[in-house]
Amino acid sequence: MVLAQTSTVTSPTPTPTPTPVPAPTASAEMAAFSSIKKASVVGNSIQKTSGCAGCADSGAITQQRLLANGSYVEFTLTDATKQLVVGLNTGQTITKPNSNLYAFSVNGSGQVEVREKGAYRSEFSFSTSTVFRIAIESHRVKYYANGNLLYTSATIPVYPLIINISLLGQSAKVNNIMVLMGGG
Repeated sequence: MVLAQTSTVTSPTPTPTPTPVPAPTASAEMAAFSSIKKASVVGNSIQKTSGCAGCADSGAITQQRLLANGSYVEFTLTDATKQLVVGLNTGQTITKPNSNLYAFSVNGSGQVEVREKGAYRSEFSFSTSTVFRIAIESHRVKYYANGNLLYTSATIPVYPLIINISLLGQSAKVNNIMVLMGGG
């Protein structure tokens, strides 16, 4: 009697393919302030607490900087009748709002102006629910309200950009300031 010899053919164990790890997505962070003058900070909001009405003697800069294409600062306002400026610059200019390279300037009559180095570029009406954003996209500074593009700067930004907040009107306040420092 001859026994049949059986052999088992095994295929090599497949090597598991590692699951790709998704790249982290950048997210905005709450603004943190420094060089605070005549203002109070609660969370990521700032309000003028002293100084003269209409004077550029109050405000702060954020500790975060806009570092590259893909960065932005975003905020809301509580009162369309309070003068203030939220802008970007390469220097700390809290008390010189017209020296901002790029800025939203609230004129106190329900209008927000786009200003660059103090020069008027555009204006529009807004409400207290408006979300403002100054963003660097496609290597240009762009101004948004509620996600709608309002104006695109003709200049190419130089980094890093400091976020300057100048509070002119008595009790002027900027709320919910969020910063994305840059991505590429």
